[in-house]
Amino acid sequence: MKNYSAALKASMTDLWIKLIQINDHPKKIAKGAAIGVFWGVLPTFGFAILFAIPTALLLKANKLSSISTTFISNPLTTPFFYGLSLSLGTLIFNPELDTDISLADMSTPELEDIAALGFYFYAGGFILAAGMALIAYLAAYYFLCKRKKQAEGKK
Repeated sequence: MKNYSAALKASMTDLWIKLIQINDHPKKIAKGAAIGVFWGVLPTFGFAILFAIPTALLLKANKLSSISTTFISNPLTTPFFYGLSLSLGTLIFNPELDTDISLADMSTPELEDIAALGFYFYAGGFILAAGMALIAYLAAYYFLCKRKKQAEGKK
């Protein structure tokens, strides 16, 4: 667990360093960060960058920050995000459903069961991604503005 925590901290530090080096308005960088986090957390199975770039163009956000923050989803975080997406979607849309399925209990699933789990997975993923994107925007904007004031004070 200690290695996972250290790797995650190093990953977030690298991401922050990339964000503060971008030369653009904090609002555009923060908007790009939110877009990247949204597509990175949403279950896109490796296509987050392909969705983040046009979204950043459409919303006039910083493209580099949107690309950089899609990497919030990586081999360390993806299992967490996907598990949380399914749990959150199930909790909201079908709280009675038991998602703890053992391999011994599995039989051939019905098509409607697969469709329902897919809906819970993506609905939960959308809610999780939207919430994390909002947090990313607020945090990035706050810290980028603070850093900009500090830089202006040193001049």
